[in-house]
Amino acid sequence: MKKKLLIALAAAAALALPVSASAAGKAALPSFEVRLNGIEADNSSRRYPLAVYNDITYFPMTYYDAAFLGLKSSFTEADGLSVTSTNPSGVYRPENGPSGSLEISLPSYPITVNGVSIDNSAEEYPLLNIGGITYFPLTWRFVHDLFGWETSFNENGLTVTNHGLCGEDAGCEASLWNGWIIEHEGQSFRITTPEGKTAFIEAEGNGFSDGVGAGRYYLREMSLDDHYHSTLVAMHTVFPDGTVKSSADGALYIGDAEVRFEDLYGSGAMTVNGRTVPGLNFYPAFINGRLSVDVYDGRLLLAGDDNVSSDSVYAVDIETLECERLIPNIKHDNIGGEFVLSGGAVYAIRDEGENGSALMKYDLASGELSKIETVSDQSFKYESTFAVNPSGIYYKNGGYNHPIHAEVQRTDTDMALYRAGEDKPLFGGAEPTRLYSEGDYVIAFFDCTAGFPAEAIVIGPNGDVVFACCSPDLCQITVSDGAVYLTQYVANEDNLAVPTLFKADLE
Repeated sequence: MKKKLLIALAAAAALALPVSASAAGKAALPSFEVRLNGIEADNSSRRYPLAVYNDITYFPMTYYDAAFLGLKSSFTEADGLSVTSTNPSGVYRPENGPSGSLEISLPSYPITVNGVSIDNSAEEYPLLNIGGITYFPLTWRFVHDLFGWETSFNENGLTVTNHGLCGEDAGCEASLWNGWIIEHEGQSFRITTPEGKTAFIEAEGNGFSDGVGAGRYYLREMSLDDHYHSTLVAMHTVFPDGTVKSSADGALYIGDAEVRFEDLYGSGAMTVNGRTVPGLNFYPAFINGRLSVDVYDGRLLLAGDDNVSSDSVYAVDIETLECERLIPNIKHDNIGGEFVLSGGAVYAIRDEGENGSALMKYDLASGELSKIETVSDQSFKYESTFAVNPSGIYYKNGGYNHPIHAEVQRTDTDMALYRAGEDKPLFGGAEPTRLYSEGDYVIAFFDCTAGFPAEAIVIGPNGDVVFACCSPDLCQITVSDGAVYLTQYVANEDNLAVPTLFKADLE
């Protein structure tokens, strides 16, 4: 990814004297146009405008300005101001109003940027406080080294851009899974956690596979030869706080356990903290962006079999290795999505033979197994086609003529989205192409080119549609921290499809 050198706002900027610790005075409004991620900033109407001091442009660290350029800030009396890099928001929300006198002072509180403590007294161009807001200097140190932005200055004015790691490079890839944002170019990875923390992995291998499970992100790093035979280099576990723990022998850190699978893509033995779970094979399904393992009350939840009976959802006690079969005879396609953990219960699809399939619920507190509904025998293949949030259980009917209720018969063309317990299909009977849940949200994809007005719909915890959009080039969507992140392929100047991240706040 190309990074453009920060160009001085005027030739005299290179000769500007450092600002002393007792700096005082007034800043000025820029006399040139400023564009932030392609949007012109109207400094004449902004309450907190960009400012110029000692020939250096300063950027206001307001909530919306920071988010728009991919920064997240927090402030406490004890720790001061903390700024971390994340992905840029797609929403520009300037706070308009009188800008005041632009009188400056030096911040008296601690400041850290991406974990780096800033000694403001030693900065050639220090951070300033203007109108009660912290302002950062747009110098190479902050713009390039700490924020990863691109800037340019010419006769048209100043432009400041944050593309994220993928930028405008068609060789970069972005993926979104369960609130995690993963961007990588070559051997460089940037992972943004659901908590907004950022982790970086500089890999040595040339082959990778990844997945999210049990609240963590896992990156399997391999070395591939000319015949695509793979040798494990390392397994990396990224925690929600952004820390990374790596293992050279394939260990995954799930809950409080160090877990190893004989086969991450099929069936095999599992060891927990160095001990093998006897008599069972397990399906971690480390594919399709999901590690199909979860943790609840000191137990690992995952699909497996005992070489005698059919596939089941099991709970394995991390300390004792005691196993309990929760839901037997589940639909299993070896690509993930065998079960969903939500609200203290496990949901899965049980094969009932000639009677079709049943949506089952296992209450982890009471140990009660109950049938929610009978559904089509053709559902739940190849992708997870049921999802759960506090508003209900959503599933795609499979097309066979099996009753949901005694009085309701579905036709052999019924491939609609239903909510358990309701007779009528949702969204006019449109067929979802993908369906999954992330926390309290259900995400459904449709084909908007076939006449349906939305490509993706997000259903909130109350059952309301909280987000909808239509774009045939939309490929992924995830929900994190009150916002929707989308990956959409956008043509660049060379007409190459570039994976581009967008963000929209949930209202």
